[in-house]
Amino acid sequence: MAITRWRPTLTSWPSIWEDWGLEEATEQGGLDIYETEDEIIVEAPVPGVSKEDVDVTIEGGVIRIKAETEETEKEEEEKKYYQKRAKRSFYYTASLPSRGKWDEAEAEIKDGVIHVTVPKKEEEKSKKIEVK
Repeated sequence: MAITRWRPTLTSWPSIWEDWGLEEATEQGGLDIYETEDEIIVEAPVPGVSKEDVDVTIEGGVIRIKAETEETEKEEEEKKYYQKRAKRSFYYTASLPSRGKWDEAEAEIKDGVIHVTVPKKEEEKSKKIEVK
């Protein structure tokens, strides 16, 4: 039998949630940032989260999207009681191009995805300077 070095990873550690018969929920998603001719658009998945549970801030050209939701399911019978809780949280942060009008940004949630739209500033036109 060959001896191999043990390299611990998060998946190699037993979960305390499994010992108690519970499920551990972690969700990862991607943040999409793209530009059109007139706007900078940021999209991030936040499934199951209502607009009241989302906080979007843009400061110094950095966008932060934080969303949390908690669900509780209860079943009561004569001598049996069951309760299941699920908590989801999402946190995204990214630097945005400096050409945005941050004070005019708008956000909406549609089909579990938050869409943040930032209008672009007018491009500064270059001016040719005559050398004397």
